[in-house]
Amino acid sequence: MSSVLSGVGISTSFGGSLLITSPESAPERLALTQKRLVIGREAISDIILEGNTVSRKHAEMFLDPFGRWWIRDLGSRNGIYIGDRKVSEWALRPGDQVQIGEYSLTYESGQTPATANANATLSTLHTSDDTGQLLSLEEIRPPNIDAAHLSLLIDFGRQLLSVESPEDRAQRLCMLMLRPEFGATVALIIRSRDGGDVEVLSGPFNSDGSSANPYISRRLVDSVRKTGRPALASSQASGPDVVKMSLYMPATTTSAVACPLGPAGDGPALYAIFPLARGTSEWLAIASMAAEQYRSAESAWAARLQAQIHATIEKELEQASRLQSALVPKQLAFPGFEIDITFRPCRWVGGDYVGARALGDGRVLFTVADVCGKGMPAALIASSLHTMLFASFRAGATLCQVMDSLNDYLCEFVGLNRFVTMACFVLDPINGKFEYSNAGHPPPLVLSAGKPARLLAGGYNFPLGIESEPVTCREDVLHRGEVLTLYTDGVSELQTPSGELLATEGLADILAKLHTAKPTQGLPALNKSLNAKLDEIQQGHLAHDDITLLLARRV
Repeated sequence: MSSVLSGVGISTSFGGSLLITSPESAPERLALTQKRLVIGREAISDIILEGNTVSRKHAEMFLDPFGRWWIRDLGSRNGIYIGDRKVSEWALRPGDQVQIGEYSLTYESGQTPATANANATLSTLHTSDDTGQLLSLEEIRPPNIDAAHLSLLIDFGRQLLSVESPEDRAQRLCMLMLRPEFGATVALIIRSRDGGDVEVLSGPFNSDGSSANPYISRRLVDSVRKTGRPALASSQASGPDVVKMSLYMPATTTSAVACPLGPAGDGPALYAIFPLARGTSEWLAIASMAAEQYRSAESAWAARLQAQIHATIEKELEQASRLQSALVPKQLAFPGFEIDITFRPCRWVGGDYVGARALGDGRVLFTVADVCGKGMPAALIASSLHTMLFASFRAGATLCQVMDSLNDYLCEFVGLNRFVTMACFVLDPINGKFEYSNAGHPPPLVLSAGKPARLLAGGYNFPLGIESEPVTCREDVLHRGEVLTLYTDGVSELQTPSGELLATEGLADILAKLHTAKPTQGLPALNKSLNAKLDEIQQGHLAHDDITLLLARRV
């Protein structure tokens, strides 16, 4: 059995990777370089897991707007598990193990545990293109380590769990190696790049207190980078289990160890230089155990931070959802009109707004808007628009005046990163005449039985909040029996099974066919049929934007 990440490379990552293991295949680490990945045994899957325990389309992974990776079951036969718990969807945290059939997928965040030290740059490091053999931890006999060393390592791991600064944690790892019990003369944390470049992330720290930069064995570092395993090198063979290694250093009685602090590749590594007498398997094992304690602490801190981030985001989204839902019109009966509304908020986007209200002069206001952004900020802007919109009409302002006021407010107080698209209609139920303005919003549709849907003018004004210039309005007529349809781009930008966007034309075609088939059906029935079509297009995938529709028929 094998796993393949089709179309996903290792050069660019949205953050993190998956370590895939199974009883019948070697572990494989895959960088997450797409925002959405389908997992299954189908050949067209992004991550192919072979075997009868995996469904054709088993699950999907996707990146939400807050940078969190989720995994979601796609109706598989055997489901997905986090540990022993079966879940339908899950926000992944570093170290989470997802069980899919016989495969285990471990999510790794890919965060670097140490920050680059500006005082030790690439140009000041001494590296050597040495020759000879390397000794890895797997090639040596079991070490004989003193109990005092184990006690120090255990205390070190506990201490790291209370040190909040990642820079301080990295420094403590280096200083541990300099303690008399361990005896390193130099310790630092480095990262090597493919091609030989070596970058210092923390240190170097010298036992004599100096700031001198050490010589670095390029071959030793490259070995750890490629294999992900600790390794030891020595300038002289001091025993049968140590391989002689030429380091081209001024001092020839030296040994060095390098221990990975992350996965194989470009991850960081602990690099420590010892006197020759300590260039043995015991000291390689000690350094490796210290590095493992450090890695465990970094994983714990990453999980703790991720949990805090998740809790904060979820609290904000819950508040945004309540605020957004409170703005949805509760009254759906207006003289001269039948209306129906679909409001399906995406869990993390709080920017859609839909409004319907009778004005004091007998006309009716219908509006749909989409605030650029997500979460509570977008929901708060939608709430302020709601307040300003109806307060302005109550004060007797015209539609163009209202739109200008909204635009000026957004330009002055909100900024370009929070612009709003809006389609706003004021209709007379007696003669069907209406005035409307479209600020960067998808074109509204008018349905007539037996005819193609008629597109009204699209975003002929800039979105609100972009430019402080007058907003123009237009006029038209809605005849009896015709249906005005307003929607947000969460509808028009749904992806079809072929990967194309539904677009306004696709939506218009679906609506025209549904309306022509049953021109006298009530709007709730028409809206229900439309939503069924949208669900069919989504094919069970999670929507990544709000879906908002307002249908209004003149009766």
